[in-house]
Amino acid sequence: MSGYAICSKSPIGYRYKKLEGQGKTLVPDEPRASIVREVLENLASGRFSSQIEVKRHLDRFPDFTDKSTGTMRYQRVRELLEQPIYAGYLRGPRWNIPLIKGKHEPLVSYETHERVLKRLNSNWPVAPVRKDTHEDFPLRGIVTCACCGRAMTAAWSTGRNRRYPYYFCQNKVCEQGRKSIRKERIEGEFEALQSSLRPDKAVYTAFHEKLRDLWDTRVLREAEHQQSLNAELAHVERKSAQVMERLMLADSPPLIAAYEEQVRKLHTQKIALQEKLAPTAETPLDFEQTYRTAMEFIENPQRIWVSSRLPGRRIVPKLLFGGRLPYHRIGGYRTDGIAQPFKALAAIQAGEPAGGPGRTRTCNQTVMSRRL
Repeated sequence: MSGYAICSKSPIGYRYKKLEGQGKTLVPDEPRASIVREVLENLASGRFSSQIEVKRHLDRFPDFTDKSTGTMRYQRVRELLEQPIYAGYLRGPRWNIPLIKGKHEPLVSYETHERVLKRLNSNWPVAPVRKDTHEDFPLRGIVTCACCGRAMTAAWSTGRNRRYPYYFCQNKVCEQGRKSIRKERIEGEFEALQSSLRPDKAVYTAFHEKLRDLWDTRVLREAEHQQSLNAELAHVERKSAQVMERLMLADSPPLIAAYEEQVRKLHTQKIALQEKLAPTAETPLDFEQTYRTAMEFIENPQRIWVSSRLPGRRIVPKLLFGGRLPYHRIGGYRTDGIAQPFKALAAIQAGEPAGGPGRTRTCNQTVMSRRL
């Protein structure tokens, strides 16, 4: 229970090093530690939407793959993602050791670890990257058919003299099924859509200043939030002590098991609260530093699409429209699901109330509106 990891083999991303006054201690092993950190943070944030995408990413690095197959087994991927050791904590179910704070340097926060576990154990609607998705068709699996709702596929068609790229709906019973749409059209209209979401400089400046005011208000309330967390932590500690007393007096095996489960849950709650209360150098208190990337994207949504490779480009539709974007061969894109910041900016720019109800449109309409 001292907080030192004792393993026959160090977890990937760490190595043992003899430190003065501590003995053998786990320390980050670069560059593998940075790869593990990137994977965990990207899964927690939603950039990787599934365990499959994590596996495909790690398959690119020989240090993570099996020599015999050249790939990483799904079981090893799952074990890597679930290990609390990367958040600075240790647990030994085999020896009945609960979750305890380790002496080693964490690669991610405990909050990130919890978000990873939540994603692994939930069924959130996502648009996973297919194995055959590549730079040729960045919107494959993201753009959906406006008629049937299925994700469009894409392929190269061989003509007389050269090959032509197309997107199309593969649903045979859909009225738009198997009707090809040129790649340059569907991606060109998406780029035009991004351009139309770019706010005027005056509107963006006002939006930026409003967010700064909200940030300043949040900083002023941080002390109250810390007091609330301290009060909650004290409550959890009292409740844990009460349950422990009942556990010591219990003589029924089912009752003992129930109390032990309560103790484990309260212990996990306590660790999460302590993690939130602990000051970290990774948490910036400056507005510009915190929201710089987000504000750059809001100022110009095309920046990532133009400058990034496939993983980065596929983030853009998720940020703008939540991951799925309906498209019709006649009316083009349906943008009812646009992200709230861009919807509000568009409404302000047009002199309309932000967040008003949108019109419901169907595939059978002759003309489909492209209003935001």
